[in-house]
Amino acid sequence: MARRKRRKRKVSVGAVLWMLLCTVVVIAIAAGVWYVVFFGQVTEENRDVPDSIAGITVHTDYISENSVARPGRKRAVHYIVIHETDNNGAHANARAHNQYLHENCWKEQKSWHFTVDDTEIWHHLPCNEVAYHAGDSSWQEGGNRNGIGIELCVNAGGDFHQTMQNAAQLTAYLLREYDLELDAVKKHQDFSGKICPQTIITQDRWDTFLQMVQTALEQQQTSEQTGE
Repeated sequence: MARRKRRKRKVSVGAVLWMLLCTVVVIAIAAGVWYVVFFGQVTEENRDVPDSIAGITVHTDYISENSVARPGRKRAVHYIVIHETDNNGAHANARAHNQYLHENCWKEQKSWHFTVDDTEIWHHLPCNEVAYHAGDSSWQEGGNRNGIGIELCVNAGGDFHQTMQNAAQLTAYLLREYDLELDAVKKHQDFSGKICPQTIITQDRWDTFLQMVQTALEQQQTSEQTGE
């Protein structure tokens, strides 16, 4: 008795395309999960400052974990350390310095927590992690191990007085957040002797900045009490 020949089942082009599409989607999802796990994408759970402070936009964009510039060492916060970028380029704003840190974090042991310009704030590292900004290595009482580093932009064309005002609002927020007094606000100079923040020091504006911080503290406390 003759055997019946099996008919070859034809697979339509549409089915093949559908399978390819499903494969691509699965790979994309897996890649996204891998990125979150290994590159520490910022989420609301690990963001340690709000996205706005006193009406100033805060962009949180952490540099890579375990890079040369981010050792990941946790510590308590005892100081707020004020710096200036010393970069007078017209485009040397806070966003540009955030990009600089991301591009160089694997090559340079240099980092800080915030950069402030006259319009916004960029947040580069969690506040409870050590950064390399105070020029005092790992001195136990130093700024690197105990301070949150804030860089003020001095870009040409920027409004430096407004930058100081924005930095004062950020500093006030951090003082309140970490239960610190006004005397916890330090200059980079206090730890390494470097003339930094240069403009503020050379123009004798340090007391002015501290007064801005005090005023910001009072404003933020009033806003909290009135619910504004």
